Amino acid sequence: MSKTALPDFENSTIFNSTSTTVRDDGRVFLPVFGQSGVWFWIIHIGGASSLFISICFSFGLVVYLGVMGKRRSRSFWTWKLPERLVIYLALCDLLWSISHSIDHYIMITLYDHVPDLPCAILGFLLNELIFMQAIVVIFTAISAFVLVVKNKKLQLGRYDWRLLTSSIGIPAGIGFVFVHFDLLGPSGAWCLIDGRNPLYGLVMSVMSVAMIFTFLFNLGCYAAVVFTVWRITKNIANFNNKEATAKKNCIETAKTLVIFVIAYAGQWWAYTFYSFWAFVELPPEWCTLLTVVFSNMGGVFNFFAYSRFRKSLIEGDCTSSKSGTDSPGPVTATSTGDCTVTITT
Repeated sequence: MSKTALPDFENSTIFNSTSTTVRDDGRVFLPVFGQSGVWFWIIHIGGASSLFISICFSFGLVVYLGVMGKRRSRSFWTWKLPERLVIYLALCDLLWSISHSIDHYIMITLYDHVPDLPCAILGFLLNELIFMQAIVVIFTAISAFVLVVKNKKLQLGRYDWRLLTSSIGIPAGIGFVFVHFDLLGPSGAWCLIDGRNPLYGLVMSVMSVAMIFTFLFNLGCYAAVVFTVWRITKNIANFNNKEATAKKNCIETAKTLVIFVIAYAGQWWAYTFYSFWAFVELPPEWCTLLTVVFSNMGGVFNFFAYSRFRKSLIEGDCTSSKSGTDSPGPVTATSTGDCTVTITT
């Protein structure tokens, strides 16, 4: 048997110095992360628990908006943009949580890696859903930036086809490339990039850079929106009534959109922190646990993002209705209590 070095952690972008063996059948033996101690159970039970909580929140949000709420009698495509984004992100997180839960439960049951074929299928799904969410949030950040800074709206096309085609098609294309090069499989702690593949370190490095870029890009758009809103608000007295009203409408819409950016940052900050650390050295187990818990709680963050922007829209419109201000331009409105919730779409 020959010796080779393999990574131990699911998110690692470097190789450690632990020697492992190549079996007589030519397959590389990949150790299961934490199997020699208690960390196996901590990571997988913690991951499965956080995913269960996320599933409950995402499922509840989809049911509330699509089945129980007043919107069930309206065509989905007539919903306000932030509400459609909520559904896209909630469905994305629901599918991610279910797929990743299967991953964790199989490893807990077998006390070993998920078998190669189902692991490759799960890896394809997880890759698709990770990047789908990232693309939707990038669009949201850019949309808020363009709306406030350029005073323009990004056109999604009929049935949001531009957003849906790119958010589904690009990750699927990446997934098929992974399939072609046999890159999907067990990584040591979950199913995504096969830790036995010689390209593992390179691919994980590229994926980590992509996630770091997405995180920082979204924060940059958020900072630009906040600064522009502050500048416009400071100078709002210099605009005439029509211009001031239009600016205020843009600001309210942008504030709504950046809430989703904040939710994304809350979900993926630990992974970004882990990725930075992994370029220097292998992070400790507690950092892996932190990454697992936060990255699996997307449903919770999306739920509170929806709760926050819904509350802010109601409060904002109650204030404007009391002042007797009319909103120009195309809007979509729904009634809530004594107020009308209005947002430019």
